[in-house]
Formats: sequence, C-alpha cells, structure tokens
Amino acid sequence: MNPALTEIVSHPNVKHSELLTVLHSFFKFVTNPLPGRARRFGDQNQGSYLDVHFNNDGTIQTINGKLSDADTKALVVQIRSTLVDNQEEDIGRTICFSLYEAVRGFYRYKDVFQIVPIPKDAPHASMILADHPFVLESKYVSCPDQMIDTNRHIEAAAQLARILNTFCNTAVSARSVYVRYFWGIFDDKELSSRWTQEGYVYGGFPPGHREGFSSTEGIPPIRLFPAAEYYDELFFPRDHSLALPDEIDRYLDKVFSLTGSDANAFEIASIWFAQVKELWPRASSSALVAVVSGIEALLEKNSEICRECGQLKFGINKKFKDFLKTYVPGVVEQFPEAFKAIYETRSQLAHGKLALMADRRRWNYLGDPLQQWEGRFQRNVYRITATALRNWVLSR
Repeated sequence: MNPALTEIVSHPNVKHSELLTVLHSFFKFVTNPLPGRARRFGDQNQGSYLDVHFNNDGTIQTINGKLSDADTKALVVQIRSTLVDNQEEDIGRTICFSLYEAVRGFYRYKDVFQIVPIPKDAPHASMILADHPFVLESKYVSCPDQMIDTNRHIEAAAQLARILNTFCNTAVSARSVYVRYFWGIFDDKELSSRWTQEGYVYGGFPPGHREGFSSTEGIPPIRLFPAAEYYDELFFPRDHSLALPDEIDRYLDKVFSLTGSDANAFEIASIWFAQVKELWPRASSSALVAVVSGIEALLEKNSEICRECGQLKFGINKKFKDFLKTYVPGVVEQFPEAFKAIYETRSQLAHGKLALMADRRRWNYLGDPLQQWEGRFQRNVYRITATALRNWVLSR
C-alpha cells in the first residue's frame, strides 16, 4: 500500500468502522465480498480497488489492492478531511425515555451531558405507565460526514443512557438503533388498528447540534435523595417525576475514570443490564439471563487447568456468589432464597432446561404460587444485581 495511505490509515484518530464508511463513499462501485473475512472496495476490472482483510474482532488487519497515484492522493485527502481534520466538539441532542417517571427538572454533569425536560407543547405521555420522553444533551466530537457524525452522536447518547440506567431506580433508555414497527390501536371515532412505526416526533425542537447546553433558566433541578433512601425497595417519588441519588456525581466520576479491562467490563455489564427493560414484559426468562450476565461481565475470568481432564476450572458459581457477598452486603441474610438459586436458575434458563412461568402462560393474579414466587424472585435478582453493579463501580 502507498506509504501516504498507510500513514493516514494508521492515524490514531482513524477508527476502522469509520474508515469503512469513507471507503464506501470514495469508491463509487459495488463493494464485493471476498472469501473469508475480507471485503473489496472498487472494481478490479476498472483498475482501482482495495481489498480490506479483517481480524476476528472486526478490526482491519491489512489493506492491499491497486490505486492510481491520483486516486491514492484523493483518498488520502478525503480520509484526512473526514476523520483527522475538521473534528470539533459539539453538543448533540437526543430524545431518551424514562420508564414511569417523567422528567420535570434538569441535571447537568460537568461539561459532559445535561438532562432537560421536553417542551410543554411537545407530546407527553398521557398515563403514568409509559416511557416518558426527555432531552439528553451530550458532548461529542463531530465529523463533516453526516453518516459518521450521526453515528457518533447516537452512540454517545446510547452509552450515556446505559450509564444512567445503571444508577437510576427506574429504567432509562435511548431510542432503538433499528427501525421498528408494531400493531397499534388508534381512536379515530371508533377504535382501529394499524401497523405503525415506533418513534417520537416533535417539530419544535431547535437544531440537533448547538454550541452549548440549553439554558435551564426557570427549570428546577432534578431532586436528589440520600442513596440509602433512593435505592430502598419502597422508595416512591410521589409526583411520579424522575429523581436521582445524591451520590450520582460520585458514580459518574468513577465510571468516567475507568480504564482498560475495567472500562470494558462495565460497558458490557451496562449493555446486558439495559436489555432488561425491553425483555422483561415479553420474555421474562431472557430478562433474567440478561441481568445475571451483567454480573458475569464483571467477574474475574482467571482459572486453573484440571490435571485430570485438561479443561478450564472456572468455578463460576462460587465466584459469582463470592462476588455478590462482596458487593451486596447482607445479601445472604436479606435474600436467602434468591442468593441460593440465582446462578443455578440462570444456568438452567441459558441452557434450555427451564422457562419461567411468565413465559408459559398468562399472568394469574389470584393463584399459581409458582408464578408469583418466580415474579418475586426475579424482582429480587434485579435488586441484587443493580446493587452489585453500583458498589463494584464505587470500589474501582
């Protein structure tokens, strides 16, 4: 590969996923797949192409092919202009959602992000049991390429939503990265059903990017409660508005200071933990697997080799319980049944040996003790996991 192209591709600001977007834009030909983990950009028959070979983790291993001097120069200029130069800090605005608790105040974390309510004339949920929209303003590095810029903006918001979800006692989520449809009921003089797209639209928002955070004049701050009170099972904001623990800044300071394996472990854990909101109403068994997987992401994976069979000895069940004892003080005494059954239940679900009753038949409010026990068990597992995640973060 041309030295100038090699140099720009190796630049620390050039992310491999974004480089592929630039290659798609530069080569006006169909990208042809190659055998194995490789893709071709351009057309070999037209004398200008690049073959990109990938590692197992999706990163680029090598790039080779044939480009004219003019094409090489033009590609280097486009990569530099798109991914190296013209990178500026910006504030992106994204609609996120809070389950059951509307956002009526603001919260600002340093110069990283800010939560503000949606305007009064924007669509609001007409009931408490709903996803309540709010505006998440987050700082990110913008890009002149619209597709890359949008991806950066959405990715930053999604990551922040997952972090908030870990420390809020209600589910917080960003919009889905996929276009999703569902059957909806509409009241057009008489009830009717339509196959409709999921989404939130409001034309009164200012532009999605701005030089600074929105003014919070006239908006009260989101209420903060002592952590012990906030995370208590019986905590309830009587006005159904989003509240936060008084240690939220401390939690966030810890998260943003994580590096290396700790940062990677927390990201994976928060991703699994965020799946619970979507899964629980539709697939309780999968939701329980997801929430326990959030803890597994934080476990040390060190292991020994069994001298008899040569296989790895993870002792995962013991490690899991030891982890909970460390990061959930009093877990054995407070949740004796859940503590004893949590990992075995997760394993049976994950390996197809069990399905929770909530997935087998309709919920029975008046009977079915097993179904009611499983529901209580699942709520306790969620509380245990949430506590462990928070305390693990504070221990870093």
